[in-house]
Amino acid sequence: MTSALIVEDSEPTARALASLVKPVIDEIVIATSLERGLHVLASRRKLHAVFADIHLGAAAPRGGLEILEVARRHDELCVLAAASGVDDDATHNAVARFNGTFLKKPFDRVAVQAVARAARALEPLRPYSQPPPSASAAATERRQREALRVAAELGLTPAQARVLVALAVSRGLSRDEVAANLAMSPETLNNHCRAIRQKAGCPVAMLLERIEEAVLARTA
Repeated sequence: MTSALIVEDSEPTARALASLVKPVIDEIVIATSLERGLHVLASRRKLHAVFADIHLGAAAPRGGLEILEVARRHDELCVLAAASGVDDDATHNAVARFNGTFLKKPFDRVAVQAVARAARALEPLRPYSQPPPSASAAATERRQREALRVAAELGLTPAQARVLVALAVSRGLSRDEVAANLAMSPETLNNHCRAIRQKAGCPVAMLLERIEEAVLARTA
């Protein structure tokens, strides 16, 4: 079951955002202040996505960025998004620091649901949110663990690690489909793949084959 946290100091806005997320995400928790959002992050083990308004009232004008920072520290695979009516380079760069997606207010349904779909696509990577895994789910989990091991070995950034994991567990999907699941453009995905290739010293396809071989070797 997928779950998302929405941190927004305007309750009507939070409920409007939840109505866009609900068709994709199973459970939604709404927090209407920075303090409540931080409490949810501290008390919940399972969150697949976090949507945060950057401006959480006069007392927390950049509170949403603090939410993103804490969420990213808790879970490098959690899909993050920050919303604001201010659409400029400084805001985009602030959100990008946490490998998050910027959402312009008023919300666009397609953009919001792209973030939610990215969170749902990563659901099989979280064994603690699953019932006892089937053979297919167990194989997916093994690929995820091996991809994360390789990512750590190569010193990939969290965003690059997310891409490598998504590619490893999304066998049979096109690059465009993987990009859509990660709520990023194909160009951004290709940029991450180029960075991964440079760090690995080999094509990403070859790296994925090595991951698959390591998984098969462990299950033989």
